[in-house]
Amino acid sequence: MKIKLLLGLLLVVFTIGMANADDGVEISKLPDYGPEQFQALLNKPNVIDIRGTMPELVLEEDKKTWLDKINRFGLDTSSAVELKPYMEKNGGPIIMTGYSSDGCLFISFNTNAKGTFDETKYINNIYEILNNKSTKLDVKDIPVVFEYESIPVEEEAPGFTVFLLIMVILVLYGKAHK
Repeated sequence: MKIKLLLGLLLVVFTIGMANADDGVEISKLPDYGPEQFQALLNKPNVIDIRGTMPELVLEEDKKTWLDKINRFGLDTSSAVELKPYMEKNGGPIIMTGYSSDGCLFISFNTNAKGTFDETKYINNIYEILNNKSTKLDVKDIPVVFEYESIPVEEEAPGFTVFLLIMVILVLYGKAHK
């Protein structure tokens, strides 16, 4: 009886935690985009350089349209043949490409690659590739942040496995003590 009660309690606690996971979460508005905000990104410790021009955007709809355009371009860029030689899997320093809610593309170099390549030359070459490709989307001087990042390490998260393990142990324990 105690096992069934404990199992039921665990199940209730687990489902309450899941039901309340999104309670109180408010989708925040996007930040205003413009030259000042773009320049401010240079103050981040891992940022090496920024290139391009950030358009002045304050209306939420304009910002969403801009992010959609940058996102599509970022997805296209991540598989661009021209960038392949610069990717880490091909011996280059780039570990990630993408876009951020700051309204710009980002190119992340492996922190461990610092000092092993000519940053200025690579940034110039990569930006030229990106800027040439961006004209297809009617974007001139596409804003790009070049930064150093550590390689993301996948950590095992407990997720459902912990709860399932506990439930299986309790069920087996209950069957063994009947």
